[in-house]
Amino acid sequence: MKTIPVVFIHTGYQPYMEYTIHQAEKTNQVVYLLGDEKNKNVAQRWIDIEDYQSERYEQFKKIYKHMSSNPYEFEFNCFRRFFVTYEFAKKQGIEKFIMLDTDCFSFVNFSNLGFEEYDVALSMPKDQSNYLWTASPHGSLWSVATLENFLDYLFYEYTDNISELEEKWEYHKSHGVGGGICDMTLLYLWTKSVEQFKILNTTQEYKNGVFDHFVSFSEGYEKEEYKTLKIINIKRLKFKKDRAYFQKTDGSWIRTYTIHAQGKSKIFIKTIARKENSVAVFYKDFIVEKIYRRICRYARLLVHK
Repeated sequence: MKTIPVVFIHTGYQPYMEYTIHQAEKTNQVVYLLGDEKNKNVAQRWIDIEDYQSERYEQFKKIYKHMSSNPYEFEFNCFRRFFVTYEFAKKQGIEKFIMLDTDCFSFVNFSNLGFEEYDVALSMPKDQSNYLWTASPHGSLWSVATLENFLDYLFYEYTDNISELEEKWEYHKSHGVGGGICDMTLLYLWTKSVEQFKILNTTQEYKNGVFDHFVSFSEGYEKEEYKTLKIINIKRLKFKKDRAYFQKTDGSWIRTYTIHAQGKSKIFIKTIARKENSVAVFYKDFIVEKIYRRICRYARLLVHK
């Protein structure tokens, strides 16, 4: 069995990343953080992200066209991670690896999942209507070959096929829909264009478990696939020993290899890290966050009076 390393990419420091990275280090043999001086002490294997810049990345900067309601820096940094990770994996001679976002928990040793038959794994819900076009890499499998192919595809789309991206962007603008073109858009289109790679959709059951798409969505591969806690709207989950489980809408429980605490659900990261089974604790986190935000809002109003 070959060891599959886990790679995080993050610049700056946010406290929540310590919980997810340490959890990955508990469950996997090799975990890297490609980061900067601000997060140098977070991971056992920290790598300076500046050592893996490339001419290809600089070339992409010149052709990238921003088509999103999100800030330029936010969207472009999402693309940057693929260039950095490619250079890192190539120079380190890493055959296959898992790329994890720093808001994504690992509750499995990925090396035990037998990815030998797959070249890439991404999270893709079934419903892609209304130009959703999303394949998320928050917990994804890559090789140097697949990542290089994806980088080539980025250049193709932004030079020879940009009208496809502009079509989606026009839909967002004309319908008042936030978002637009991001790395997940390009990943989705890329999966539709490649035939030489075997792709695993991680929202579908794999070896008696699943990978979490977003913990704050009831959606997995299908819509309304999982039960959620009312008001706070996160999947109903439980922990047994070192494993995590989601409850499906039919009442059954299924193991989840990851928990993706994106966006506002980051407030639950500490509770997830403690493997809390009490629903009340999640509601407490929600209420405390609400009170904190309200105090901060009032404080700002007082300052400006």
